Amino acid sequence: MGNRLSKIYTRTGDKGITGLGDGSRVDKDDLRVEAFGTVDELNSAVGLTLASNLPPEIQETLDRIQHELVDLGGELCMPGTTLIPESYVSGLEQDLDRLNADLPPLKDFILPGGSEATARCHLARTICRRAERHLVSLARNQSVNEVSVRYLNRLSDLLFVAARVIARTDGGTEVLWVHGDQRGQQKPGKESDTEAPEVTAMSGNEALQAAQIYDSYLYPALYGAWTDTIANKAQLEPGDKVLDVACGTGALTRAVAERVGTQGSATGLDMDPAMLAVAAHEAPGLEWRLSRAEDLPFGNGVFDAVVSHFALVCFDNRRNALREMYRVLRPGGRLVVAVWDDYRNSPAQAALIDLLATTAGDDAASALKTPFALGSRDLLRGAFDGAGILSTEIETLDSELQFSSVRAWIETELRAWTGLKIVAGESWFESLLDSADSELAVFADETGKVSFNLQAHIVAVIKP
Repeated sequence: MGNRLSKIYTRTGDKGITGLGDGSRVDKDDLRVEAFGTVDELNSAVGLTLASNLPPEIQETLDRIQHELVDLGGELCMPGTTLIPESYVSGLEQDLDRLNADLPPLKDFILPGGSEATARCHLARTICRRAERHLVSLARNQSVNEVSVRYLNRLSDLLFVAARVIARTDGGTEVLWVHGDQRGQQKPGKESDTEAPEVTAMSGNEALQAAQIYDSYLYPALYGAWTDTIANKAQLEPGDKVLDVACGTGALTRAVAERVGTQGSATGLDMDPAMLAVAAHEAPGLEWRLSRAEDLPFGNGVFDAVVSHFALVCFDNRRNALREMYRVLRPGGRLVVAVWDDYRNSPAQAALIDLLATTAGDDAASALKTPFALGSRDLLRGAFDGAGILSTEIETLDSELQFSSVRAWIETELRAWTGLKIVAGESWFESLLDSADSELAVFADETGKVSFNLQAHIVAVIKP
């Protein structure tokens, strides 16, 4: 170290002026000072989190991040200096993919509490968001390393996921938000073993209505383009026996049934009774089974093909679900599983998630990221390898999503993928729509219609 602090106080800042790393003097409330001061505050909050008893993988990750935050503070303190490389961002993304892989999907907002360590990590997350906002403000007036802005954005995501991991350490639980009109029905502060509060409070008619909306509106908008692709990948022939796992309202099951004909059979399986009720109403002649994917109610080698589209990420135990699907396949049978690619590979999807984080918070944004949690090919292949299913073929394909407006796009994704209860007039939702008019307008044409590409990985396996 070139210099050593031999005297702590200098009196040079007594009049509200401080020095930067390049020797210049600025006001203590200068945007740049506010930015690196908040980064210092963030690092202290990370240190406070590290003072807790943490899972080893979180401890190791946060230890590294403290050093990176010192680099970031130094970069901001010395205008024109670049100390945050792109590798820091990609490192956080790898951490995110690894830590998020085994977390269950979010079905509602999470409160920043539970254990002391969890609350400390959430506090660090919110300070990180503030540091990011200061950096964005600074960038409007002065030169800022754009990689540093992305770094803080990814770091806030990582701290959110880390808080979830910490909350679940040693059998702990996350603290779920309970909607105002349901707080008298459920004690806040504990996870439920069933669905999120919005879902469990539904009457049978409400759940059935939601399933009908999914079948007629949400499924065609988000998944309809993939039905033929998945059926083609399964190489279906007349007479085949096919199982559709997590079939929802049965759109893919019905398409499969047409291909295998009356000599074959198509069975749809799901754990949601309302979804199966709609499926049975649409196709009463097909077989519909209520069951979890991790415990299929069939013998070994029963089916010629097993398909599952965009549901693997939702299973409580993905490896067990894959083992079960493989088990019920006959030798020579085909297993086809579709999952969404990383959302960051779709500019439109990434923009929507970033906007949701800004207007509705990290919990909401994380919920919208959940369908894409297996977007990494390495993670996806690792899930199959962990289930003992080798020699997988993964193909990444595009589909075009189309919506009548930006509002229709937002409502469709939030209703289908987050489980959030959307009520017109609620402040967070109206704020999101107001911001979307400008932030997401680039994805709409002159008539207001929205279209963009979204990629998916199609995994195909033939059982030896």
